[in-house]
Amino acid sequence: MPRQALDLCQAERRPRGVLDTKEGSVVLHGSVGYNQDVWTGRFDQPDSDADFPLKGHFRLEARGGNLLTGSYQPDGTTLPFRMSGTR
Repeated sequence: MPRQALDLCQAERRPRGVLDTKEGSVVLHGSVGYNQDVWTGRFDQPDSDADFPLKGHFRLEARGGNLLTGSYQPDGTTLPFRMSGTR
C-alpha cells in the first residue's frame, strides 16, 4: 500500500503532500480553496534519477464523507488523467 502524507510547509504556509508510487515519491505543492474542499497546484519528483522526471499540475476535491476526486496532468501532455480515492 502506498504511503500518503500531508503536512504544512512552514516556509510557504501551504499544504504539501507526499505520495509514494511505483515510479517513486511524488511531492504535491499548492493552495487550498476558500471552502477548504479543493486543493490545486503542482507536483514533481525531486529525487528522481530519470532524464525527464515526472512533473505537472493537479486538482483534488473533497466530495463528502471520505471521497476524493480529481485529475492530474503531466507537463507536455494534452489531456489530464482522472483519479479518485478515499482519505
